[in-house]
Amino acid sequence: MPKMISNNTLIWMGLAVLLVMVSGLSWFVFKSSSPVSVPLSNAQAYQAKRVQLPADDAPHDLQTEWWYYNGHLKTDAGEYFSFHYVVFLENSLLTLTAIHASVTDHQSARRYTDQLRTGGNPSVGTVDSFNFVFGDWEMSRSEGRDVLKAQSTDFMFDLSLTEGVPATFHGGTGLLDFDKAGTSYYYSRTRMPVKGTMKVNGRLYSVSGVSWFDHQWGDFQATKLSWDWFALQLDDGSDIMLYVLRDAEGKPLLNSGTLSKNETSINLTDADFDTESLSSWTSKSTAITYPMGWRVTIPAHGIDVKVLPWHKESEFDGRMTTHNAYWEGAVDIKGSNTGKGFVELGGYSLKPER
Repeated sequence: MPKMISNNTLIWMGLAVLLVMVSGLSWFVFKSSSPVSVPLSNAQAYQAKRVQLPADDAPHDLQTEWWYYNGHLKTDAGEYFSFHYVVFLENSLLTLTAIHASVTDHQSARRYTDQLRTGGNPSVGTVDSFNFVFGDWEMSRSEGRDVLKAQSTDFMFDLSLTEGVPATFHGGTGLLDFDKAGTSYYYSRTRMPVKGTMKVNGRLYSVSGVSWFDHQWGDFQATKLSWDWFALQLDDGSDIMLYVLRDAEGKPLLNSGTLSKNETSINLTDADFDTESLSSWTSKSTAITYPMGWRVTIPAHGIDVKVLPWHKESEFDGRMTTHNAYWEGAVDIKGSNTGKGFVELGGYSLKPER
């Protein structure tokens, strides 16, 4: 004769099943093809205002948000390293946070990566700042000082950054229109002095250099977009952000940019600049083919340069945490101007050829 199950037992069993279902659904939503709707009143409120600092350094309630750094670092002896470090925040049925980091040793041309993910928002409740702490990992900002810490098997860094030049508000106000894909707020701190320590492959270095910071958020879903993004720091003091954004089918959504120098920023539209791919590279890990090497021209400002990757094998395989892969690497700039920078290529798995 079967054993009877009590009502209390049935209730607890039901709750357990529901918890498992919600947990699985949360990660499905993180990579879902259907964007989460933003309440109309909230969207209207955001579209009515421009970026305000330091208030907008803090997290927001919209669907997608990230805080991003890249940097070029040297030792007193001339050893050269580059890094990128980013926190992604996704607000859907549940709030989810992922963190990606990479370090490239330019002496050996070896690249190291690591990634983490967690439920919730570690920086919830912060005002005029952010404070993401994941054990030995930290990304924080308070009173004009930023701290970046990462601890991985192959690398470690503990870096301190200061303000540098004033923030650049892309699009003039910091608001970009992604057409049918939504809207995004976006500003950068394009030249942040940085110093600290870095350990690579067991050796500790004192390093210093310059970092680029991006903060972007809005009612858009990054996994349904593709883009080429350029962050270029020219030796004459000019900083250039270029954004070539496409939908999942590869159709153009937005070509936008900003040229900043001497605390003055000029908005660039599709008619003002051109980016031409010079070659390509295919990842052995994901089989994704990326453009590789570019000619960038901004004729009205006399800029005609080649943007060349330091290390072609700079794909970040984030499928464990954000369910996507992207190319993120340091570049050298030659031509009418010289300098250094970073390029990011996202969404190239959505469509094999462009």
